[in-house]
Amino acid sequence: MAAANPTAITQIRPRPLTLGHVNEMKLGAVLVLQGLVSQEQLQQALALQQQTGEKLVDLLVKTGVIDDGLLQPIVARKLHIPFIELEHYPFRDDLVALLPEAVARRLPALVLDDKNQTLLVAVAEPLDLSIVDELNSLVEGSITIAEVPED
Repeated sequence: MAAANPTAITQIRPRPLTLGHVNEMKLGAVLVLQGLVSQEQLQQALALQQQTGEKLVDLLVKTGVIDDGLLQPIVARKLHIPFIELEHYPFRDDLVALLPEAVARRLPALVLDDKNQTLLVAVAEPLDLSIVDELNSLVEGSITIAEVPED
């Protein structure tokens, strides 16, 4: 059996985990448990993280250990926010118009839904608090953030 290429982008489907499991574990442990990264790859990325100060997720993607498309839904689950594939989502013009186009493109952000006066807003970087703060200042009422693929 040939040795696995530690820098090859992972193309396998993750094993399902319950939300409780995901929330109790660190992100790296979840990725190892799901078979998306090896323990060795995780340790290398953690060592690099200590040297550079970059986020673990950014390092794993940048070094080609894992594809961002596999990583984003797991990060969303850890954050307790929805992950939405926009190509499968019905857009409403009245909601999209709630954010000025220039702002929506700059952030990037998109209003997807309005339930009980809480707007569901899609962003590619849900951890960027400056985006969340700006969205809160631009819209009336409360918002819920959803993560979407960056593409």
